[in-house]
Amino acid sequence: MNKRKLRTELARLVRSVREDISPEYRAFEGDEEPGIQLTVGARHDSWSFQTGDNSFTGGAYSYAHWGVIGVYRDTNSFEAADDLIAQLDELNAFERVVD
Repeated sequence: MNKRKLRTELARLVRSVREDISPEYRAFEGDEEPGIQLTVGARHDSWSFQTGDNSFTGGAYSYAHWGVIGVYRDTNSFEAADDLIAQLDELNAFERVVD
């Protein structure tokens, strides 16, 4: 997977999610500022996402490796993308499994 392209795609996703934040939304329990939880699942050849605390359903659920962040109105989209990629790298999500 081209990580430069992925970074751009994730930054675009973060900007889109950021635009949908309503005043009553909270990314994580205990947050005081409005936000949305964003989970990205990935493997070496694809990725998907889901928003909110929906661990058992959504586009990322079928992936073994997840990155999770809170998106807030002041979130920098490229820094958020870098955070997600770092989390996925730490889990070796982009390594191809060969039998």
